[in-house]
Amino acid sequence: MELTVSAATDIGLVREGNEDSFLVDNDLGLFIVADGMGGHRAGEKASSMSVEIVRERMIEQREALMTQGDHSGEPSENSPAVNALRQAMQEANSTVFQTSADNPEFQGMGTTVTSALILGNQAFIGHVGDSRAYLLRQDQLYQVTMDHSLVAEQVRLGLMTEAQARVSQYRNIITRSIGVDAEVEVDLYYVALERGDLLLLCSDGLNGMVTDEEIADVLRGHFAAQCPKLLIELACAHGGEDNITALCVYIDDESATSAEVE
Repeated sequence: MELTVSAATDIGLVREGNEDSFLVDNDLGLFIVADGMGGHRAGEKASSMSVEIVRERMIEQREALMTQGDHSGEPSENSPAVNALRQAMQEANSTVFQTSADNPEFQGMGTTVTSALILGNQAFIGHVGDSRAYLLRQDQLYQVTMDHSLVAEQVRLGLMTEAQARVSQYRNIITRSIGVDAEVEVDLYYVALERGDLLLLCSDGLNGMVTDEEIADVLRGHFAAQCPKLLIELACAHGGEDNITALCVYIDDESATSAEVE
């Protein structure tokens, strides 16, 4: 399958720096969004470090991963791609955690990481934190990942509505992240891709300001190459309270256009 990929990131209207990082690696079929946390640029270091570690480990596994693509049926828990993505993100966690422990200026830093590895007609998504992966299929938007956040847990337990969660004073408290604890559990998701699908990876600076319905309207109404900028503009129009990153991967019907990355 051919991919059309576009990504953009923005500081937003409130923050003094941008602690988001993202990766577009078409050769590997690897796409990542990470949202760092920690003062004095520590969050930026945690997110950029995690992105690079995941990329390096996936490069090392390239040969084994090439045997994964274009298979029918859902892969096993111990398939090469699932294991590689899990181990890469766990190594990122260990490295960020140790860097934080060894350097007082980075103490307590961490990051979300949402990674998509596309091999043939298969998408493997590794996820820690409250950044998100969405799938737009036949004009319907689906949230693929499950937020690791306090309000999301309250919603899943039926103790809070989605509307209440969006305005809760606790909406920025995440319950799982890369680098905060010595070990981390990585959620793995699998999507059997179809032509015309669009994957969106984003930091919570987007979905925290823009509803799923608004996101879907943008994705349905524009070419994939235009969507990241338009989504960022919409988040800023709604207040832009956080850094905003959006990365779109469109499964093209014919041939891929050149990626637009900022």
